[in-house]
Parts: sequence; structure tokens; C-alpha cells
Amino acid sequence: SLYDAILQLRALLPETGSIDSAQADKSERILRIYLSKLAALPRVKADEVVEGVWSTGRGVVQMGLICASTAITVAYGLPVAAAVAIGTMIFAPKNATELIKTAREAVWPLSKP
Repeated sequence: SLYDAILQLRALLPETGSIDSAQADKSERILRIYLSKLAALPRVKADEVVEGVWSTGRGVVQMGLICASTAITVAYGLPVAAAVAIGTMIFAPKNATELIKTAREAVWPLSKP
């Protein structure tokens, strides 16, 4: 319904010139409906919003832990790729395979045929 409201508003806008009073009134009614539906969206989608916030927070904490462990490990003389791999294996083991592969390719690019 939000998309439909946008389409209706676009249809009310004239190609050139100003909008007439009837179109302005109709646009205002559509905008009020749009804003009320938009304001209700977080309540309607509360579970999805909470899950998204939780997932983002978890990712930020994991990334912070990985970066901190990388900095400490590099300070002891390990290469950055190895330090990232170690931190990932400890703090984000589900993502370790993909991250290690990406880090390895960044440090040792595959030779082109």
C-alpha cells in the first residue's frame, strides 16, 4: 500500500506548471494515509525490526572482537591475514571459512591462466 500511495502521488503531479487545488487536497489525503501506514510499520513488523537490530548488534560486536584480536596478534608479529583468520575462528566460527578464503585471496591472489 505504501508503493501504491507513491504511484498515486506521482500520477497527481502535472508534467509542467503548478498543481491545482483538487489535486493538492487529494495529495494531502494520500500523504496522510502514507505517513500513518509508515509510522505503523515498525509496530507491524516488530519481530523483524528486533531481529534486524539484534543481528546487526551481534555482527558489530563480533567485528570489534575480531579487529581487537587482530591488532593484538599483529603487535606480536603475525601477518594481518593470519591475525584476521585467528580472530574469526575464535569469535565468528560460522563465518571463518569464507573470511579466511577472502583474506587468503587478498594476500595471495590466484594466478591467472
